[in-house]
Formats: sequence, C-alpha cells, structure tokens
Amino acid sequence: MPFLYPYATTAALTYSSVLHDPRGAHTAALAETTAARARVAVSLAAAAKGDAGGSALAVVEAIQVYLPLLSSLVACLDADELLPKGDLAFTWHLPLSSRSAPAVLPSIHSEHLLLLLTYALALANYAHALLAALALPDDAAHAAAQPSAAAAQRAVDDPAVAATINRAVELLVLAAGVASYAADHVPSAVSAGRKGTAPAELEPEVLRAVSMTMLADAHTVAIRKMLLPFLPHYVFAPAGPPLPAKHPSASLLAKLQLHVADTYNTALSLVAANTGASASAAAVHDAVRPELCRYLRKEGLLAASLARKWMAVNAGENTKGAGIGEAIAWARDARASLGRLEDGRVREKVKAFGIGKSHDKKKEVRRERLGRVERELEDVDAWEAAYVKMNDAVSFQAIPPAAALTLPPGRPILSLKPFEPPTDKFGPAARRAEAQGDKAEGYAGRGQYF
Repeated sequence: MPFLYPYATTAALTYSSVLHDPRGAHTAALAETTAARARVAVSLAAAAKGDAGGSALAVVEAIQVYLPLLSSLVACLDADELLPKGDLAFTWHLPLSSRSAPAVLPSIHSEHLLLLLTYALALANYAHALLAALALPDDAAHAAAQPSAAAAQRAVDDPAVAATINRAVELLVLAAGVASYAADHVPSAVSAGRKGTAPAELEPEVLRAVSMTMLADAHTVAIRKMLLPFLPHYVFAPAGPPLPAKHPSASLLAKLQLHVADTYNTALSLVAANTGASASAAAVHDAVRPELCRYLRKEGLLAASLARKWMAVNAGENTKGAGIGEAIAWARDARASLGRLEDGRVREKVKAFGIGKSHDKKKEVRRERLGRVERELEDVDAWEAAYVKMNDAVSFQAIPPAAALTLPPGRPILSLKPFEPPTDKFGPAARRAEAQGDKAEGYAGRGQYF
C-alpha cells in the first residue's frame, strides 16, 4: 500500500488585503484567487480531520482550480503589476516537517512551491484511497475479508479491480512528476536569504526524495497488478513451491524488486542527508517526519528481501536442478533480510508460531491474519525447506556463502509523468497568449488527470 501522507493545512488569507493593484486591473482576479485558496484550505482541513466530505479527491480538485490562479499571481508580482503592501506571510502547518508549530512562509514563491507539493501528496493519497477501497485479501488489513478462494477469484476476475489498480499507478507516476517539477523549479527567491531553521518542504533534495518514494510506490503497485491473477494461490494455497502456471518470471520479479529497493534507499539517503543539522548546509532544515523515514527504511528492506526470495526461486526452478545449492543460499539470505525488518517482538512471534517445524503449525499460522513480513517469512521458509529436502536427497550441492551471491541490476518498468504547469488565467503570460490567438482553456495539468 502506498505511503499515506499527512495533509498540510493553512490559515485564511485575503489577497486584496496584502497586495496592491496600482492600475486596478486585477480586482476580480484577486477575489477569484482568494476564493480558490479558501476552497483549498477548507478541503485540506476536512481531509486532515477525516470529516465527512473530506477526501484526497476533493483536495486535488480544489488545487486544480487554485494552481493556475496562483501561478498568474506570481507572474503579476514578478512583473510588478501587483505590489505587496508589506511583508507577505503565508501560514501553513507543514506535511513533511516534524515541527508541530505552523510555519510562516515569506514569499508568494514559497506558497507556490508548497501548493505543488501538497498537490503531489494529494494525488498519492488518492491512489492510496483507491487501493484501500478494493479491500483485496492480500492486504494484511483485509486478509479475512474474503472467506473463500472462490470469492478471491471473483475479485480477480472483476475488470474494475484491474482498472482501479492501473488508475492508482497512473496517479502515483503523475504525483512523482509533480514533486520532481517542484524540486527542479525551486525559485531562488524561496531559498535566498533564509535564516534559521527552514522547512524541509523547501529543500529540493527532499522534494526529489518524495518523488522517488512515489515512483517506488507505483512500481510496488504495478508488481501487485502483475501478480493479481494469482491472488487465490497466494492467499489460500500452501506456502512455497510450486509456482502456478503462467506465473511471471522469478528473474523479472527479482530485478523489479531490486529497482524498488534501490529507489526507496536512495530516497531515504536524500532525506537523511538534507534535513536536520548539517555542517555543510547554509541553513538548518527541519527533520522529516519519522513515519516517512521508517516507511522508506522498511519498504526498501522488504523489497530487497523479496528480490532475494525470487532469486532463490529462479535458481531452484529454472536451472534443472543445477542451482539448488544457490537457491538455498538465496533463501537463507532472504530470511536474514526479512529478520531485520521487525523488532524482537515480531521475531519472537514468528518463532512461537513454529514456522517451518510442522505441518500442523503451518496450517495454524495460515489461519491467522498474517502481516506481510510474517507471510513472506513463511513463504521463504517453505521454499528453503523444499530445496533443502531436494538437495539432501538428490542434488548434494554445496551451499555457497551469502558473500558469494551476486545480485543483478534492478529493472524499472515505469517512469514519472512530466508535469506540465497550467496556463495562466490572467496577467502578462495570459495576455501574450491571447494576443497570439492561441489562448486555451487552462487548468492545472490540463489533459493528464482524469
């Protein structure tokens, strides 16, 4: 399941009170922009509180209206068509920084940047909501929702399920594109002259980390889509071999998971290197929320563990018996990696279940609603047990040490969707487009959302 981001919230602001319109040419536009910002604030507050009617989709729709108006306002300020009456101040409770107090952003460029980030987070949260509504039985939270293999098969055969998963992937790659655009277009006005602790949200490398997290989440959901036809097997069949017919290649799955792991780990490194006190930084940035750091660490380790599991399956199933020793080594490496995912309580829980010790114990465990880590541990142990039995009876191969195993390079299957900024609704850019006769009906990301 993709990461569920906290929502930013913002205080009310009236643009006509803080901006001077020397020629009186933008009175209606200022009122329209103020109203659009108010709708964004209301939708964010409702989504953050979980109120009825509050949703990620409502936030997305409100931002799509406000964003072209705000970019027009930025252009007018840059062209001195509008002038600040004093120091501008935009008050936000930030979505990524660990600070609890609201931050006061000192420029319209900061407001623009934070709105882009908020838009990306809302798109990702919308993808999360779509997947959560499916309640598929491979989710730990919904493992008991489908009482039979037939019911799980009906979910697999429903074309709406596949369409929803595809839609979630599209939203995540779009969100990644928005976050990447924000990272690449951080105006110098945002970073120049900052003093004291700066929000992590204004740090370009943190925005790139967010973009990478969304893209890694998109890959994870896409892999889930690849395995969707085999959902009844994974939920109800005994763990371990054999793979069902027409199952995706274990080698391909290993390479995909390696790419996912590398992407999560790179995002975590960017967050760690660019937040908190840093002697090499000109300013000190807020630390990022620990929930996001934990998510990146756990998902990166889980993906690396799954890659090793699929390397074990590939060596054991696709070498005509010549790679059984290597398969056992990969399975043990996967189990060791999974063992680092959770604290001692989870390991003790798995140990208490007696996974891999007896058939009765395994059946008991399968009746429990296991989390992802426990289910993967069970699966890895089953594959290892099968290969050990084969090796002891038939192959008699040496088991190489983990240090002798070589991982292949990862393989991506998705790329972020480049964000196209909206057409300005007023101001100098809008007038130039109108004069050229090619002004279009503009809204945020025209043609790439719905």
